[in-house]
Amino acid sequence: MTRLQLRWGIIFFVFSLVLFSLLFFYKDKSSSTSNEKKLGYIQQQTGEVFVFDSNTLSKNKIARQSPIFHMDRIETADFGSGELVLNNTDSVLILDSSTIQVEQADSSDEILVTILKGDLQVKNFNAENQTLISKNGKRIFLKDYNESLLKKETTSNEEKNTQDQNPPDTSVNTEMLIDALQRNKSAFYKCYTQLLQKNSEAKGLLEISLTITANGKTKDTQITTSEIKDQTFKDCVVEVTKRIQFPAFNGDSVSILFPIQFE
Repeated sequence: MTRLQLRWGIIFFVFSLVLFSLLFFYKDKSSSTSNEKKLGYIQQQTGEVFVFDSNTLSKNKIARQSPIFHMDRIETADFGSGELVLNNTDSVLILDSSTIQVEQADSSDEILVTILKGDLQVKNFNAENQTLISKNGKRIFLKDYNESLLKKETTSNEEKNTQDQNPPDTSVNTEMLIDALQRNKSAFYKCYTQLLQKNSEAKGLLEISLTITANGKTKDTQITTSEIKDQTFKDCVVEVTKRIQFPAFNGDSVSILFPIQFE
């Protein structure tokens, strides 16, 4: 290979490398354009309003007004509300305790406002705009939303939360608390076995008084009556009782008296 051929080879390689870098930069820039394009702004109306930035993955509380970009989320707190004004002049009032997401199709000027939680109220619209509202997987033009059946629907997230906030009835039942004590009798008898190693003649009735709280924990545990006078044995029974995890229940704490016959 001559020096001239080598020189042209190096020039061609450098030119190819620069061209590849430019093409890569253009592609990367194009892919991020949609996220960087401002779609409108959110104006705080009442309470606290937050914007979740899809680029920085940060959640920021707005003071008065904040720009909204592709895939940004807007969240309103309890008693909070904000007006979303789009570049095409369409606007909606985001009600309290709501979450919405704003995005734009890559190939058109169509803007999609998705209601993830809560609701919104359409304030202004241009009949020629193609702004859409999405809720529970259904889409409708923004201009038709206020009078639609879709507006009357609650979001699937709200339905789930309602179910979570209404758990099945777990009212206290004294029998289930006694059953928990009965299932732990073997632990009580370990204390008795240790006692028999010191005093093989020991036997008698013992009564435990305890209070069980709604979370299944015990308190105020004590021996009220015992025909067995050994203090180490009685302390062991109290410790066993304190370690028992009772079923949780709704309502006030419950006090019970549990007798055990050791023989």
